[in-house]
Amino acid sequence: MLQSVCSIALTIPYIARYVVVQLQKVILCNHCIEALKSNKIIYSDSLIAYKDRLTYSSNDVITICHTCEKIIRNALCESGGKYMNK
Repeated sequence: MLQSVCSIALTIPYIARYVVVQLQKVILCNHCIEALKSNKIIYSDSLIAYKDRLTYSSNDVITICHTCEKIIRNALCESGGKYMNK
C-alpha cells in the first residue's frame, strides 16, 4: 500500500504536465497558458525532474490532479472496485 501511495505521489506531477501540454494545444490565451505553467520544479523527486523538460505544471494544476485522483479513487472504492458508468 505504501509503495502504491508513493508511486501515485511521483506520478501525479507527471500527469499534470501532460494535462498542461494538452491544454496548450487548445487554449489560445497566453495569459491562461502561463497560469498553467511553472518555471520551477515543485516536486523535485517526481518523474519530471529526471527528464530534461523546460515546462513544469503550476502548483494549482498539480493540486487539481491530486483532487481528481482522490475523487476517482473514492468512487472506485464505493463501487466495489468497478469502473464508473458513463
